[in-house]
Amino acid sequence: MLLTTAAQHHEGVICAAVLYTGSSEIYAFGGSEPRLGAVFNTVSRLNLETQTWELVENFGEIPGVREGHTATLWQGHKVLVFGGTNEHGKYWSDLIVFDIDTARWEKPRLHGEHPQGRARHSAVICEEKLFIIGGVNGSNSEHVLEDFCYLDLKTWEWSPVSKCVPCSNHISWVHEGEIWCLKLSAREAKYTEHIWMLDWRQAAVRILEETNTGSSHAESQTTLSLGSATSTERACESSATADGAPLSITTSLYAHSSEGLFRFVVGHIDERDLATVRSSLLNLNDMEWKDVGEYQEVQSGYRWRYCAMSPSGTEAWLLGSSMESPSQDEGADVHEMLKGLLHVRL
Repeated sequence: MLLTTAAQHHEGVICAAVLYTGSSEIYAFGGSEPRLGAVFNTVSRLNLETQTWELVENFGEIPGVREGHTATLWQGHKVLVFGGTNEHGKYWSDLIVFDIDTARWEKPRLHGEHPQGRARHSAVICEEKLFIIGGVNGSNSEHVLEDFCYLDLKTWEWSPVSKCVPCSNHISWVHEGEIWCLKLSAREAKYTEHIWMLDWRQAAVRILEETNTGSSHAESQTTLSLGSATSTERACESSATADGAPLSITTSLYAHSSEGLFRFVVGHIDERDLATVRSSLLNLNDMEWKDVGEYQEVQSGYRWRYCAMSPSGTEAWLLGSSMESPSQDEGADVHEMLKGLLHVRL
């Protein structure tokens, strides 16, 4: 179901951290708006019942502006924010805790040597440890990191840094006590999904699968690191709907739940001004995507930026900004905002 949100929309249309926190609410923190050349540290809350955004007044040790950071839900009401970069290219290496119940930020006292600052990494909690995996650090985001470490959430002590696969703009998730990772790469006009398991106890990586996801035009690709979800937009050369209508743009968004990793593919049907939505779940036994949920056709016109998912994996929400050019009229908003909301039942 396609909905339009109202009120004070979150302005960080790219590289924000967006997550479902329960009680029919989605929180968004930080991000940037390229048209404004601005990076934010605002906290916004979307009420899914009323489809209304509101800015959250927050207190305490409020973090600096950032994009490309991660936000991980912990203990049901706390959000662990790590890393990101500001408008001056500074890469953050701090960890800040946001309490949803009190809207207060706190910087816990950490022990051990903290990892170097980074953005476009992934973060996931396994066995009461916050794992920080990969990312970028350097001018023009060219230095892709190939390490991981974890923060023990019982003692607040960092582990030593260990080597892993070079990765950024990827997603990590936990399934049956193991940490899995997926990243996309473009080669010879093809997108490939790389999947591996991170054996953190042995500081080893097991490469499991490389899956071809189809053709693409390189000039149309846009990849965003979202922490809890990753979005990749690409133009497809030969995609079509079930009845043969051509799809000109495909956006793939990934999100994880207790059921595993989900992929949501939104294709735009130019001749009917519609968008199609297909949902699938990665089967880790045979490394294949299995269709889940219902095939949908909805009104087109949005760039789908983020995906938030319920912990049970029964519902997901895609958030997007309008593809129409912003109005230049005096007094009108001239930048993108997250106004589109697509509800997917699985």
